[in-house]
Amino acid sequence: MPDIELHVITLLRQARLYRVPVDVAALARRHGITIYAAGFQQPNVAGAIQNIAGRGILWVNQLDPPVRQRFTIAHELGHWFLGHLQKGQAVTDSSAAFGQGLAFRTVPAAAPLPPRERAANHFAAALLMPRPLLLEWVDRDPRYLTNLTPLARTFDVSVQALRIRLDELL
Repeated sequence: MPDIELHVITLLRQARLYRVPVDVAALARRHGITIYAAGFQQPNVAGAIQNIAGRGILWVNQLDPPVRQRFTIAHELGHWFLGHLQKGQAVTDSSAAFGQGLAFRTVPAAAPLPPRERAANHFAAALLMPRPLLLEWVDRDPRYLTNLTPLARTFDVSVQALRIRLDELL
């Protein structure tokens, strides 16, 4: 999905956030999106986003580890920036869980993800680990490929997210 990659780099450069680790909360603030920590009753819910009169409201599960919260925020921003949430409307993955007007992300299940969820995941990975910056770090020191932990710390992501991103890029 090369257009997502380009879209993300453009967003980061315009916001002057093109550095690691990417400050996803600052990107949200610059676009008028408010982030709230939430305690969801459903244990498998990581986050949600809603469009209220053109303003974004994003919730992230306060019980998740910080790197997971960052991915969730980036994923929900993906829904926002990819146009999954129209003004006055919302994408609803499960209206039974939250009511109309919310798009939410749950812990991955075995079933294949719908296209919008795959796109939001791709957006999140590209946002947290921008291709040019990630490849620059790997080129600088190829030993990162044998021990992902230091590179994951640099980008402030999980080792699992970094591994998936590198598998896609290399």
